[in-house]
Amino acid sequence: MIHADLHIHTLATEWDENFEFNTEQLKRHISNCELNAIAITNHNVFDRPQFDSIRDELSDMCFVLPGIEVSALKTH
Repeated sequence: MIHADLHIHTLATEWDENFEFNTEQLKRHISNCELNAIAITNHNVFDRPQFDSIRDELSDMCFVLPGIEVSALKTH
């Protein structure tokens, strides 16, 4: 069975409360939830260098997908 979290935010945007991304906290989340896959889905932005860094660091833990949470009509 595949367990996935396809809604991971790693960048604070105008749609988020301010937060500091922490790779170790993400690793704990992946481990605690026994995830096989995650998707990095920030609001309206894709940061390729950050995505590549996260994907490379987590490559032995799970599959990391790129994504974007798109806002439309002032909602998301």
